[in-house]
Amino acid sequence: MTLPLTEFINKFDLPPAIILLLLSIPILPNLWCIWHAYRRNFPSQVEKIAWVMVGIFFPVIGGLVYIFVGRKRSSPYPVPEDAGNA
Repeated sequence: MTLPLTEFINKFDLPPAIILLLLSIPILPNLWCIWHAYRRNFPSQVEKIAWVMVGIFFPVIGGLVYIFVGRKRSSPYPVPEDAGNA
């Protein structure tokens, strides 16, 4: 007995590396969401933690919501003036 997904994938006769790449694409928004939210400044620390948790616990949908909503609520951390002189 084979699963419908494996039957569908086998129809295209792709190498396993390409199949793995195609199956990993949906998780990329989540990985970016977690990384971006961690490195940015938000109006409150609770909101920052909430966005990271959304990225972790709501795969695909959480990452996409962050891209369209959360990203606009963040700002970069201020760079100290003497950072370039080091």
